[in-house]
Amino acid sequence: EVGEGLKDVTEGIMDIIDDSSSDNSNRISRRKTDAFAEAVAHVDRNNPRTAFNRLISLQEGGGMKDDGFRHQMAQSMLMVAESAKEANKINIAIDAYEVALTLLKQDDATGEDTKIAMKGCIRCNKLMAMEMEDINSYGSAISHRSRVYQLLDEEHRTVPACQQKVKIAYLHGTMGDYAKSTEILHAAIARLHKGIKSVANMASNRLDLLIQCYLMQAICYAKLKKWNNVVDQYDAVLPLVLKKEGQDGKQYNSVLIHKSALLAMMGNYVMATPTIN
Repeated sequence: EVGEGLKDVTEGIMDIIDDSSSDNSNRISRRKTDAFAEAVAHVDRNNPRTAFNRLISLQEGGGMKDDGFRHQMAQSMLMVAESAKEANKINIAIDAYEVALTLLKQDDATGEDTKIAMKGCIRCNKLMAMEMEDINSYGSAISHRSRVYQLLDEEHRTVPACQQKVKIAYLHGTMGDYAKSTEILHAAIARLHKGIKSVANMASNRLDLLIQCYLMQAICYAKLKKWNNVVDQYDAVLPLVLKKEGQDGKQYNSVLIHKSALLAMMGNYVMATPTIN
């Protein structure tokens, strides 16, 4: 199906040539059309990287100035990306999706192709991030998750975007960079609070993620031995946990116990005693 789709793309390029001006400077060359046909052959042979490289070579010269050519190029890249994803060649899929998305954005396209490109970029970058995490390549995983965050942020999907922030913060913590983790968590917390006037109006998925952020930040500050900051995180998270499960909840009382133990460790028995009581 992918191969047939690219053949249709090639025919589309031929139509552009036939309909174009007689001025050679404004026409797409036969060489470019032949390169499209070659790309079709490589996709048919399950070689999406070579197909991608041939399509990239088509972007040289004046062809990309033509709206129709640019549209066909975006569709071709999507087909290569889909083929690569199906073959589990995720790196190639990411490259092709990214090119397609860039071209579609240049033309302010908002149709189905743009949705497919955006969804493909997000999905494949997530897959690559997980693959990098499995082999402890945390720097690469952070790079891919940062791209996922950027794409979700562009779509104003606050909670999914902040979930990526939390994963990025966790990876920095895994590498021992707790200061960077707190910085990222602070940004996620600010984003989750944005536009919310009170805890009572907060959606449950946003509330759960916000609680996770505060508790993770408390751990990071503890690693940095910034005890007052840890207490601040407990104070901030307690009203959220209270809203979620009430005073009889296990998590609420767990936070109280941790706070009181920390205050006692800091020698602040005046505050520790009423807290534990």
